[in-house]
Amino acid sequence: MPSPSPRRKAHERRGLTDRQARAVWFGLLALCVLLSALRASPDLWFSSDDAWISYRYSWNLVHGSGLTWNPGLQPVEGYSNLLWTLWAAVGISLGAPVLGWCKASGVILTAGTVISAAGCVRAVGGSRPTAIAAAFLTACSTVVVLWGVSGMESPLMCLLLTAGTWRALAEDRAARQGGRLRAWSLLLFGLVAVTRVEGPIYLCIPVVIRLLRIRIQPLGRRDAWHLLLLCAPAIGQFAFRLAYYGEWLSNTYVVKGGGGPSSFADVRSVRYLLAGLTVNPWLGVLWLGGGALALWHRRGALLLPAAVCTVFILRVGGDQFAHLRFFAPVAPTMVAAGLVGLELTRRRLARTRLDIPILAGLVVLVLGAAQLDYRIHRIQPLLDPGGKELSGLSRLARFAPPYSAVHMATPESHNLLEMLRNQPGGGEPDWYLAYLMQNVPAGESFVFMDVGMVGYVMVDASLLDGRGLNWAPMAHALNAILPAGPSALEDPVATALLEDFHQQRPAVLCLQNHGARLFGPLEALLMADGTLERDYEFVARGTYWGMEDRVAIYRRTGLARVDEAVIQARYEHMARVVPAPGNESERVKARQQSGFKRQPEAPHLGKDEPRLLPAGAYYPAARFPPRGIGPI
Repeated sequence: MPSPSPRRKAHERRGLTDRQARAVWFGLLALCVLLSALRASPDLWFSSDDAWISYRYSWNLVHGSGLTWNPGLQPVEGYSNLLWTLWAAVGISLGAPVLGWCKASGVILTAGTVISAAGCVRAVGGSRPTAIAAAFLTACSTVVVLWGVSGMESPLMCLLLTAGTWRALAEDRAARQGGRLRAWSLLLFGLVAVTRVEGPIYLCIPVVIRLLRIRIQPLGRRDAWHLLLLCAPAIGQFAFRLAYYGEWLSNTYVVKGGGGPSSFADVRSVRYLLAGLTVNPWLGVLWLGGGALALWHRRGALLLPAAVCTVFILRVGGDQFAHLRFFAPVAPTMVAAGLVGLELTRRRLARTRLDIPILAGLVVLVLGAAQLDYRIHRIQPLLDPGGKELSGLSRLARFAPPYSAVHMATPESHNLLEMLRNQPGGGEPDWYLAYLMQNVPAGESFVFMDVGMVGYVMVDASLLDGRGLNWAPMAHALNAILPAGPSALEDPVATALLEDFHQQRPAVLCLQNHGARLFGPLEALLMADGTLERDYEFVARGTYWGMEDRVAIYRRTGLARVDEAVIQARYEHMARVVPAPGNESERVKARQQSGFKRQPEAPHLGKDEPRLLPAGAYYPAARFPPRGIGPI
């Protein structure tokens, strides 16, 4: 009769059978999944404006216009998340509100990430209690949970990368023991490559894991087929881009990386990395200390996603979004690596007097990290770099990018569409959104800067993106060093931008200004060739996304007023596609009152038309802080 296994003996000492132990294991894992959903519930109202960029592509795809931003015009790849865009299209085709569809998907995907974090621990020999701790910390993670319900592709990226790492390590372990290799991880990493624009760089992870066992398992024909399977989605997307958009690289890369490395990239990269390590010092200790121990115990493969992410951050200089979005996909594997490193160290000291203190310290570290993550999640002033008195933990926020206090006020104070629905009249920070909805004729075009939500609401008009993400001539102008003076109009990049602008003849222009001065390449070129003076009339200037005096509106001379039926249809479309709390019928009635017909520019008519920055003071609008560039 075979002797019982060590694991079974341990269970018997605790008075548990194998079946009971598995039941406890799955029960605790289910509680962690439930915790992630509970943690996400207060943030379900929050959404990122950039998510709506992808939704507009999804809408056009479902309605027969293809993956294009402006139907009828040259297609431009202005999204950076193909797989998520296609998934949003599935929801739209089923008749679901796209934001609700993507948020519900995010909750489910985050639950899968919690399970996958536990799987990563088990794949490298970690115990079930350590796996539960990894699932618990992932469920408590602010960066994972918040971005999971933002409406963006972050939860899909989190799940695919975490699950891919889990399966790659499990497959590697099976291969080392002579088992049959089932390469599900290659499919998961292949999908990572088409989920985010930086996804292809993560393809190196399964390749490195395979090369680490080359001594015991030389490369063969099967590996060539596996490599083809791994790269197939990325190759397919590249071929589609070349055939459909006629470009080698996406337009988003041209905007964000086409101008070459910024001179400020190194500083911003360091600040961003320090923010991720110091925003929760307990978690930073776990990541760095436990991760170093995992590397010492030859479990460094768990650190590969974090290593790739670090290289990416050093290259691009961080992220403009608050709440450390770039850390979300690698946070679960970092937690798993840290906990495994600490557990293996404790095992080596199991027969010493340090065993109990180390175990207690590990429990305190896990609970402390979870508790502080909760406080960061709910009490933003703790890390407000704008505070007058900074001490202790708050000082660390000086290294961090700005944090938005999305949890400190009502949804109406952050969701611009919600404000627009409540009061489309003047005096609100979103007055320009209401102006566009009430003054851009259907079928015509307009120029706007941040194009997410307003672009999805106004799907009946062409939107020329002033930041270039969805307007190719603008994208090239943002990174071009244009000559000074009138000769700028002879530059090929400037000529292409102006030709496309005049061909579209936008009905309304929302231009960028700082106080009484316009800035930006489009603004400068329109002023230089006389377009603003000749073809447009100044309407108003005022606040932009709650910031001081940042947007100026110009209206094409002789533009007819929009029919009220079109305006009403836009508000009703917004009411259908954007989920909101409260009685929707009452909101529709409110929009039919007299305040609905007021012109929103009235509170801003007293301000003078802005002027162009003088020669020598112009910088491209897409860079902040501005990098040195020739004036126009």
